[in-house]
Amino acid sequence: MLKAIIFDMDGLMVDTEIISFQCYKDIIESYGFNFTKRIHRRLSWKICYFINELYQK
Repeated sequence: MLKAIIFDMDGLMVDTEIISFQCYKDIIESYGFNFTKRIHRRLSWKICYFINELYQK
């Protein structure tokens, strides 16, 4: 019987930053933009909005 579900929303249990960085990098660079780890750190909370803007064009 299932007693609990654990959600890891902040990366404490599983580090998904490397995976998300590579996914964002592939998408953004397919549009001809350069995407580095420095940019990822500075824009990590804005990335979803940035990708949405790319798809709107």
